[in-house]
Formats: sequence, structure tokens, C-alpha cells
Amino acid sequence: MYAQTNASAYSMIGMGDINYNYFDRSTGMGNSGISLSSAGGNYMYLANPASFADLGDMFFKGEISANFKGVNYTGTPMSNSTKTNSSDVQFQKILFGLKVKHFWGMGFGLKQFSSINYNFTGTEAINGSSITVPMTVSGDGGLNQFFWINSFRIAKGLNIGIESSYLFGSQQQEKTTTADGIINSSDLNTTVTSYYHKLYFKGGIQYHKKLNDKWRLGLGLTGSNKTALRGNTTYDLTQGTLGLVTQPTTIVKDSAIGTTKFTLPLTLGAGVSMNYDNKWTFAADYQRQNWKNAGNLNGAGYVYGDAQRFSGGVEYAKKQTIIQNGYVRDVERYFVQFGGYYTQGFLNVNSNRINDFGGTFGIGFNTKQRASYGPTLSYMINLNVGSMGTTNNNLVRQTYYQVGVTLSINDFWDARKRVID
Repeated sequence: MYAQTNASAYSMIGMGDINYNYFDRSTGMGNSGISLSSAGGNYMYLANPASFADLGDMFFKGEISANFKGVNYTGTPMSNSTKTNSSDVQFQKILFGLKVKHFWGMGFGLKQFSSINYNFTGTEAINGSSITVPMTVSGDGGLNQFFWINSFRIAKGLNIGIESSYLFGSQQQEKTTTADGIINSSDLNTTVTSYYHKLYFKGGIQYHKKLNDKWRLGLGLTGSNKTALRGNTTYDLTQGTLGLVTQPTTIVKDSAIGTTKFTLPLTLGAGVSMNYDNKWTFAADYQRQNWKNAGNLNGAGYVYGDAQRFSGGVEYAKKQTIIQNGYVRDVERYFVQFGGYYTQGFLNVNSNRINDFGGTFGIGFNTKQRASYGPTLSYMINLNVGSMGTTNNNLVRQTYYQVGVTLSINDFWDARKRVID
């Protein structure tokens, strides 16, 4: 999953760029889903595991998401570059959810947690001489997250939930020193690969209360503890150039050089939402990550700092009354969303905090309806435009846009409960 991400200059530090995009119904609202629940049972929200207790009774749901992303790079390091943009298509998540009991909702799936992809060119001096040779450093990898969500309604309007995850992935850095034609030698290629894995837990609580005939309040809290990822690191060394008929000569293969450790920080989140007449929804979230005390080592030119994220959005949902096979109910035809976010990042590079901000737009359609229990097939499309980084102190700004598509299905999972239309 993580091998198909766009290049990001800052992803070479730590475990790469953290993915804050849930690619669910909150995405068009700046991903402000901590207080939003699956009331009505047609959509699943990933920001807070407590939301799954509000899935429709005896329903089975599935979602699959992908997106197209384009990035433009500006700054002094790009002045001599022949390529200042990149684009690709990425698979983002697959998710399933069901209501086990009237008080118990469950979900499971796979999604991207972080991504690593970078490429730099330059020169370096040969030890013991004044000769410099061309050098290329590139990296890729990241973390994937397999997760299992259990959510319970413990009182009227009050849900709790826990997301149990297995994080796994790798970080690979390749360095090629091109000496052929300069001295009597050939390319020297080194590859260092670090593998990571660990169980990871996230808890959540939600409270929803109807204030009057029109207004409904939603509150949410989430938290995940500091988690140390562990694994091992291997080293490969080859000499020569990969060609159509030539292969580099292997000097060292999969040599174990030690264990790896990287710590994810304590993360806390809070959200509030207001719904008016089941049509208008207003939501806002705040998240904080305690990277400063995570224990990861600072590096040359960068230090870790606490990160925080602000987001908010608004949604309008169009309802319609339908009659089918004797059932009469209000169903949702489509929804439109706007939102925005600002992230004070966890990296301070060359005395500049690497921040991220942008705006979001989302729209969704229910293309097939059953009056007995609502939509069976839905589409969500979201647009995200933003900017990350700065051009100060020889750094790079990344201006990006992405278009995401999510396909959602909704049906009974217990054949004894099926209504034949």
C-alpha cells in the first residue's frame, strides 16, 4: 500500500508523513469526525471508534477508498531540478462494519498510517581526497494499519469504543554513489532497510443529546498511548549499474546490523458537533500529539516538537420522502460539505516548523434506495487542496491537491432479517 505515495521531502524523517485523512464521510469537513456518529446507520466514521455503536441494527457495511494526488514543489533546492511536480493514484483503505447486537457495533479493515517517499541528488567527497562524485539518496516505505473496532452503547446517547490495531511496515533508504568515468570504479549502491511492527490501541467516547426538536449536540474524545515500534535493520551493498543485460555485483546481502525502535507519541483529540433538523451539520476537532516527550532522537538540522491540528467543516444533506412496498420514510439523496484544517507539524527543520494547511470539499450520492431500510449503494467524492512546508532557509514547500473516491455498500448481514423488495 505504502509503495505508491508521492515524493515528500520531509518524509525521510521518522516514520514519514502521518496520514490524517480518513477517507470517510468526515473528509469533506476537514476530517472533523471525532464527535460524529453513524446515527442512521449508513456511513462509518473512523476518527472515533465509539461511533460504531450507532450503526444500523443487523446491517453489514463495506467501504473501499482510493485517491489521485498531485504535488508541486517550490524552493531553492528545486531551482536546478528538471522535475518540480509528481502525481499518482493510491489505494487508501478497505473497511467493513456490522451491528452485532443492538448495543454493540464492530468494524475492521486496512488503511495507510504513514508514508515515506523521497529522492535527493547531490555530491559527496571521497574519503581521503578532494574528489567529489555524484550521489543519489532515495527512500520509500511507511506503516500500514490493520484495525479491529469494538464500540458499545453504555447509556442513552453515550458510547465507548476501542480500536485495536497491528501496525507494520518498513523504511528503506538507497544511496548510489556514481564514480564511473571519474575514477577507475563503478557505482556503489547501499540499501538500509528497517522493519517495524507493534500493537497499537486507540480509545474513544461519544455523547449525543437532542437539545430540542431541531438541534442535536455531539461531543467526542479520543486518545492513544505512547507506543514503541520495534523491529530489525538489514544492510545490502552492491557494485555496478543495473542495465538491460547487466546486474550489479552483490557484496553484502541482508546483513543484520541491529534492532530498530521508533516511538509514536501520546495523542489526544476532542470534537464537538451540532446538527440542525437532520440536514445541517457543523463540526470542529482538535488533536494534540506529544512528540517532544516520545523519546525519539533529534537529528542534524531537525528536532521533534509537539504537534497540534485544528479542523472544522459544515455539511448539508438533502432529504426526500419515499414510499416503496408499503414503507414510508425520509431518505437521504445527497450531501455537500466544506471544511478546512491547520496542522502545526511535529518537525522543526532548519529552525522552521513544518506546518500543513488546506481546504476540503465533499459530495456524496445514494444511488440505490430501499424504503425498508434506506440506501444500499453510495458514492463519496472529496477534494483536498493544501500546502505543506516553507521555502525559508533552503527548504521546500509542497503545494498539493487530491481527489478521493469512496464506494459504500449497505445491506443486511443476517438473512433471517432480510426484507425482499
